[in-house]
Amino acid sequence: MGTDAFTEVVLTPWGVGGGYSGPVTFLGRLFSAVCAEEPDARIDVLYRDRGGEEVPAWATDATALSRRAHFGLREQLAWGVRAARAVRQRAGSEVLVHLQGLYLANLVAAYAVPPGRAVLLPVLERGDLVPAGAKPLAALKSRLLRRVVRRARVGFAITCGIERELRALGMPEDRIVPLGNAVDESVFTSEGRAVPGADAVRIGFVGKLGPIKRPQLLLDAVAMLRERGVDASAVFVGPFASAEFEGGFRKRVAELGLDEHVVIAGMRSDVASVLRAEIDVFVLPSSSEGMPGALAEAMMTGLPAVVTDVGAMGDTVIASGGGLVVTPDGERIAEAVERILDDGAWAEYSRRAADFAHAHFGSRAVAAAYLEGIGRRPRGAAHVAVADPATSARLVTSAAPVTAATRRAEEPAA
Repeated sequence: MGTDAFTEVVLTPWGVGGGYSGPVTFLGRLFSAVCAEEPDARIDVLYRDRGGEEVPAWATDATALSRRAHFGLREQLAWGVRAARAVRQRAGSEVLVHLQGLYLANLVAAYAVPPGRAVLLPVLERGDLVPAGAKPLAALKSRLLRRVVRRARVGFAITCGIERELRALGMPEDRIVPLGNAVDESVFTSEGRAVPGADAVRIGFVGKLGPIKRPQLLLDAVAMLRERGVDASAVFVGPFASAEFEGGFRKRVAELGLDEHVVIAGMRSDVASVLRAEIDVFVLPSSSEGMPGALAEAMMTGLPAVVTDVGAMGDTVIASGGGLVVTPDGERIAEAVERILDDGAWAEYSRRAADFAHAHFGSRAVAAAYLEGIGRRPRGAAHVAVADPATSARLVTSAAPVTAATRRAEEPAA
């Protein structure tokens, strides 16, 4: 494509705003950055209204193709058929179609996209590109995936695992582009951050509090640190996944005697200031991830990170040298936090995290990588957000060694 204005149609059954969703947040950050670089771009969005959707400022036009909160197989097929019709109506010789996620709904719609016009952005490793479920449906999805992937213009990989999955489905190497989770450097900054002491630490978590992200492990870590004489506390930012999980979580806080040392902040509009002023070490012990925006934001503000080895988290932290990778256990998290605080190491971890985040998650760097991937700009230096697996194996420094067996054990079931 040339350098003149272009049109892109975005298909997102996740929605466009108004709810707490990682894929939606990623989408907003990405196209806000792209439109800042290409202000004349036309971005039309076809989405599912989950209720209370807020059309983003970067969307030139937004059309709700479904208003169903439930999204079972029947609703997915219906959404896909409507999206396919809408794509055909908008399809021009230069129109690109961005598929946010590659579940059945978008795969059905992708059949309406001419060869070389589909832009693929899988959002979940071992999810979007791995057929699951009953045999007939899994076999159907497998056939759809291979056809869509091979006809696509580009496949963006937010994790090394997604890159491998695209390759396994037949996408050539030169059409696979690594992509980070864009962070606004003007908002998320490490300036003014205070260095914590060795005997006091504020551990932070940002995300949906539920079984997938395992925030309860931070409670165990705080309790263990306090037993060892460290004045440890924790801040949790984000909504609860369910009332049931909230009840169990608050009960665990009380059982561990941490009522005075735990802040459950809920949804906050000032996440950047919380990361910068109220947290010393960021911890995310998830069981399943892609490339979480919360980790990118935390690193941008100069927070050392302690993460589990899922999605792009382990590779990102290893490549940056800005944190430690651990197995999902409260004691291992506590040991990692102590290691980061030991002998003044915190400042070096902080510097490395911020430097890496600016290079790989800065909004302009991510926008450039995306625009290069779709052919709007000549390919330049690679904008990578994750490390090469071979390099990662040499750089692993964790409180509990992460082995190949550990990686397999931590992967979510297909």
